[in-house]
Formats: sequence, structure tokens, C-alpha cells
Amino acid sequence: MSKLSLVLLFFLITHCSITYGQNFVQVEGTKVLIEIPHDFVKSDKISGYESREDSSFIKVSEMAVPIIFRDWIIQQVGIILQQGFSILEEKEFKYNGYRALQLTVKNPTSELEECVLLFGEDNLQIAILSSYTKERKEELRNVVLNGKYDSTIKLDPYKLIGFRVDTNQTFLKEVSASAVSLRFEERDDNNELASYLNLVRSEKANFEKFNQTDLYDYFANKYFPIREQISKETLSVCSLNSDLITYKSQKGSQISYNCMAVIYCNNFDILIIGTITDINKLDKLKDIIKTIELL
Repeated sequence: MSKLSLVLLFFLITHCSITYGQNFVQVEGTKVLIEIPHDFVKSDKISGYESREDSSFIKVSEMAVPIIFRDWIIQQVGIILQQGFSILEEKEFKYNGYRALQLTVKNPTSELEECVLLFGEDNLQIAILSSYTKERKEELRNVVLNGKYDSTIKLDPYKLIGFRVDTNQTFLKEVSASAVSLRFEERDDNNELASYLNLVRSEKANFEKFNQTDLYDYFANKYFPIREQISKETLSVCSLNSDLITYKSQKGSQISYNCMAVIYCNNFDILIIGTITDINKLDKLKDIIKTIELL
């Protein structure tokens, strides 16, 4: 399995096919439609489709995170390079009317190549990834590049994501919801970000090779590298117990307080990252996290 499965964590979803038109299927949880090769079936290992005959696979994801599109592209390219992938081809163009970047990358641990298509606009991010053997390069690149995006499709993110959290009558307001993530924020009087809570659904394959300590360290290093742990307590969601860890972190002169947890569910996992700048709201943030319910 490609290491890009973990790299593109925040763009992974669990989905199945819905027939749309003569040859295309809608990838549930997205507004993307692609042609599925004859030997491909829905995977029970990744959020997508895989071949019954070889190691090829396809993944599609869609998010609505409040971020400038160019900044998102820069982030994704940087992560790909950090993971040791070689970029063989890079092309910018319009894809179904949206800005797009297509990359052909070489997997550092196998002979597989991968076609990565990133497209969207500010506050909307879509990723299509195909990984293929040399013999299927043209076929599976065409699956990616000939896909369609139907913005008229209506999605119910809460039905698709499989959990909810109660932020009613709290200091956090929902700013985005998709089949893979929920984001809540608080802004100060100058419209600066004061607090946020991210809840991200991940397929089981992403975390299964990590023990819990390494997994927490991975995300803590990514989001708040200068930190000290100030508490650890048990978080219980639908009889599933996990560690809720609180850190004090610093970025420049800004002091923040961060809560992080991973809930291991039966069919998927939930990554939780919350940050506040007012320590008086720390217990309130924890109380919000503790309202998570599986649907």
C-alpha cells in the first residue's frame, strides 16, 4: 500500500459507488464521478477501489476546509516530497472549471507510479489518486483526468461522517463539514482565530501500523512541536476509551493550550485536535469533546 495513504490522511473517506449516467459512478461522500475499471471493486482496506488482478487502486476525497487553495497545494506538495516521493511530472490546468495541479510521482518503496490530482478553490479541496503498475499507466491516469465534478449534487456530511459533537450554546461555531471532517472555530473581536476544534474521520488502514504513543507524537510534532504535556485523562465515547492529552504549546510569542485524542471505532478512527488561547476555556473545550457521539 502506498505511503500516500497516510500523507493524504485529511483527504480520506469511506465510500461506495452510486450509479450515475452510462459509464460513471458517483463516489459517495464527494461530488466526483469516475469510470471504474472492469476489475476494480470497492476496497475494504482503503477508502476507494482496488484491482482484483494487481496492486493498482484509486482513491477520491473531498473537503471544505477554510484555507486558501494555493496554500493547500503548497502544503500537499511539501508533504509528498517529505515522504520521499519523486515528482516526475507537474502540470497546472483547469479541471471541470476548477484550478488544478496534476502530479506524477514515483513511489520510493515500489515500482508503482501514482497520478495525484488536486483541484478546487478557496475553502474547497478535492483529491483523486490512482496508483498503478507500468502496464496500466495510461488507463488509470485517464480515470483520474477524465473524471467529472457535479457541484449540483447535495451531500449530507453528518450522515456520511458517522459521528457528531454538540457545540450548541458554546463559544465554538461550525465553519465546515464534510464526509471526512468537522471544523469549529471561535474568532476574537479583530476576527483573529482564538480557538478551533478539528474532528477528522480516518480509515482504519492509516493508524493500524502505529502504536498509540507514536501516533500521538506524530500529530503533536506536526501541529505544536514546542510543547509540554500537562495532563492525560480517559475519554469515553460510546464505551470506547481513549487517552485525551492536553499540551501547553508556544508559537512565537503566542501561548496555546491543545487537546488531542484518537478514538478507535470499529470501522474507522477519529482524530481530535482542539486549540484555545484562553486557559479559562480549557475545561469547556474538553467538555465539548466529551459530547462526541457515534451515529
